[in-house]
Amino acid sequence: IHFARDPSSPLPPYVFPKEELEESRPVQEEPEFYPLVLPEDKDLITDYLYLAMEQMQPCNLMDADRVGCYKGRKTGFPGLACKHCVGQAGCGRYFPASEASLSQTTTSQTIVNHVRNC
Repeated sequence: IHFARDPSSPLPPYVFPKEELEESRPVQEEPEFYPLVLPEDKDLITDYLYLAMEQMQPCNLMDADRVGCYKGRKTGFPGLACKHCVGQAGCGRYFPASEASLSQTTTSQTIVNHVRNC
C-alpha cells in the first residue's frame, strides 16, 4: 500500500465536487449543542441519572432512525443523542414522544444502560 500522505497526520478538509453540490438535498442539521442538565438540577435527580444525562445532547430524528416505535415520527423530531456516538443512527439516540414518556423509568434506565456500555 502506498499513501499519498502520512496516515497519522490529520485529514485535509473535504471539498465537494461541483456537481455533487448542485444535486444534493438539503440536510437536516443537528440542533446547536446545549447541556441537558445544569448544576442546579443535581438536587432533583439521582447522581447516576445526572451523570448519564450529562453524556447526552439534543439531536433530530433522521430517516435512518425511523424504525420500531419511531417509525411514525417525522424526520426532524427532537430527541436526545449520546455525545460519544451521536452520528450513528439507531445507536444511543432516543426520541421520547412526550415529557411524560421522558420521565418514565424505562426511558431513563435505557439511557443509563447505554451510557454505561458506550
